[in-house]
Amino acid sequence: MAIRRAAFHAACCALLAAGITWLVLPLPAVGAAAEDGAAAEIQALIQRFASSFQARDPEAFVSLFADPAVFDDPHRGEAELDAAALLDMIRSDFAGIQEVRRYDPVHWAVTAFGESTRVEVTFAVEMTIFETDDAFRITYGWELASVDGAWRIARLWVVDMQR
Repeated sequence: MAIRRAAFHAACCALLAAGITWLVLPLPAVGAAAEDGAAAEIQALIQRFASSFQARDPEAFVSLFADPAVFDDPHRGEAELDAAALLDMIRSDFAGIQEVRRYDPVHWAVTAFGESTRVEVTFAVEMTIFETDDAFRITYGWELASVDGAWRIARLWVVDMQR
């Protein structure tokens, strides 16, 4: 396992040196199969989050969350929402977006693994919202929960946003 981790680390360093900014950090030791499976599942969740946002598909987006989920953003504050309330909020948010040209994950890291799995994920975003073109990077913190054998976002908060 130590050799595999060293090789993985070397490969990640080579990617960064080549200017590739998308990075998956290794998870804490929980067994090779569990580590590989969890990383792949979390990566798939990140991709579904990005693609459903880019498509402005509120049903697909909300399906990524636990029911209920805590949604915390700087504009509305923190609220625990059931699936119906979250869907209403996301539909309203997506209605103000005219176009999403880019919503790409550029970095993610598991910051805690186990009972409370936490992930930080940064997206590069380019979109037209309320008739205004905007480009920024946003980093979310996610607390994940296993729901029916799949990772779901139980809590989302904004860690950082840079224009």
